[in-house]
Amino acid sequence: MANDGGRQNKFDFCGVVVTMCSPGGGHWGSFEASLGDDVMNVMIKMTVDAWISVADNPKQRDTARHAQKAVNKHLKSSSPVQSVVHAGKLPTGEMFKLDGHTRALLWSENRLAKPSHVDVVVYPCADIAEVIAMYDAFDNPTAADSTPDNLHSAFRLAGHLPQCDLLREGAVVSALRLLHWSVPNLVPVVAYWIDEFVALDKLGLSRKTFACHGIAAALLILREYGEAGERFMIKVAANDGYRAEGKSCGVDEACRLLLEAKGKSRQPAAVQRALVGKLVACCTRWLNGRMSERTTKGVDISQWMTQHDIWSITEIMRGQRSTRRMRD
Repeated sequence: MANDGGRQNKFDFCGVVVTMCSPGGGHWGSFEASLGDDVMNVMIKMTVDAWISVADNPKQRDTARHAQKAVNKHLKSSSPVQSVVHAGKLPTGEMFKLDGHTRALLWSENRLAKPSHVDVVVYPCADIAEVIAMYDAFDNPTAADSTPDNLHSAFRLAGHLPQCDLLREGAVVSALRLLHWSVPNLVPVVAYWIDEFVALDKLGLSRKTFACHGIAAALLILREYGEAGERFMIKVAANDGYRAEGKSCGVDEACRLLLEAKGKSRQPAAVQRALVGKLVACCTRWLNGRMSERTTKGVDISQWMTQHDIWSITEIMRGQRSTRRMRD
């Protein structure tokens, strides 16, 4: 991509090199993301104008007609959630909107207040047919619904109906979004994690202690450590940690972190993801029998998921492991 004399800033995002180019030193106006052999979805920041210029999905319907209705309903006023959008990226680098068409039109016509930027979740797609298929998942009004009814249906289809209250509410969906950034369809995602959900359900954890970040951490811990992870979760639920001479075990610190986070479930996703990483690190430390007087450094959960062979949302939606990642 030509720089035209402007600044160029490269950074690594979950193993993906993202280059942001500024035409002359002002606002970031364009980008290119090199996904290489990785098929993990990534989140990047874009200016609103850059998002407007991303190609519409080939299957997008009458955006203008949708906009007329939306300005009197869910897009009547601006909201922070409007700044998260989704795009499909072909191997050629060409990108298409998966959602956000109506917002883009209203922003371009100044009929909706523009956010400072948009966070774009980018899904690698094999071809244009997959771009269209992904659009259908986002366009389905019930696919991403986080209501208890839809969560119940997803669990039922996976063959298990949770008994504990913790797994019968929207915190489960929020937890899955912390892990995968976006959940276009609950059914395959719940099915992918069903073994961990079954184990978690048997523990009977209380929603008074565990919010979405606790559920997300539990899924990673149970996937990696199995029964040992269950023992850790039971001790955390019972506040059964150990502290001596100013040093804490992993359980004690996890309990403290959960207590401090209580009532803060509306914090930015990045803050909650960082907490998930700390909880996972606490479990590792406890299993290794280490005591510490310092706060545990959390793991990067995107890197953790890649290193521990956890499927990306793209692979879950496709229903198959990427052959490229299987060769690694």
